[in-house]
Amino acid sequence: MLVQDPAEYFKNLGGLHDSEVERIVWAKDGGTLSLEVADIYSNFKGLPEYRGALSGTITFYGVSSISIESGHFRGRVKISGLDVLTTLPGSLEVRLGLAEPGADIRIVCQQIDLSPEPS
Repeated sequence: MLVQDPAEYFKNLGGLHDSEVERIVWAKDGGTLSLEVADIYSNFKGLPEYRGALSGTITFYGVSSISIESGHFRGRVKISGLDVLTTLPGSLEVRLGLAEPGADIRIVCQQIDLSPEPS
């Protein structure tokens, strides 16, 4: 499902806070970056609104720029937040914060897809 209002959409999912990344796939020729996460509802664990674990894949299409500030990852990559910082016509600037101090991924893309679509 292509996300129509990414800033609001990911805000409603708690910015994917505490979601663990299971796989990262960069397809240079296609200009796509995909992240498979273990549970898109991780932010809500322990709260009444937690719906149960739902794995998913976030795909960034039309990627024109990626900047990676890395930390020292100890066996897992955990998301601290996903924010859409700027929405320009035909362009999205995304900050994907990672749990390790100072680590994040910044992506400039055209569209974002989340599969499967959460209910």
